[in-house]
Amino acid sequence: MLNMFTYRDVTAKIEKKYFFSVYLFYGEEKYIIEEMIDRITDVFLGSGEKYGREKISGENSDLKEAIEGLFCGGLFTEKKMLIIEDPPYIIPPKRGDDSKKVNPLADREEKDRNVNALMGFLKNEQAGKSSKIVIFTASGVDRRRRLYKLIDQKGAVIECKPLKGEALAEWICRRAEHLGKRIERAA
Repeated sequence: MLNMFTYRDVTAKIEKKYFFSVYLFYGEEKYIIEEMIDRITDVFLGSGEKYGREKISGENSDLKEAIEGLFCGGLFTEKKMLIIEDPPYIIPPKRGDDSKKVNPLADREEKDRNVNALMGFLKNEQAGKSSKIVIFTASGVDRRRRLYKLIDQKGAVIECKPLKGEALAEWICRRAEHLGKRIERAA
């Protein structure tokens, strides 16, 4: 794992306006995933700005077509974000799911097409200087998949698990400050 980051690491990079071209947020803490995406949106596109942000279901979309859509001219902004939720090309296969048995050769071609699409995107976009961002979200990931390995190598992978102890206390204090409130550490 080359680019496995913590919640704090990514937050610090966002505050410094350093963005990766591709992110993978996964884990059981959906609230933190949404908070991170909203933070990236606010800093990357502008506070309160939603133009240039698109969210799609990974199950019903082709990665190559989705990435190509990022390069279509936008009326309101040149910066764009694409959020892909639960893409089947990253999440672990479901056990006992016989409904999606396909030709292994065709399945391999689809995986290669997805990896090639993301590699093509990453050749055009450089971390820190990107005008387009792809964000994948999932409750779990299969670390053996080629697409996961590519994101881990060229982007940022963030596991969003429940915060505990000092990390939770710090998060609560920062959240209260963000809302214009103050809370005692002991509370």
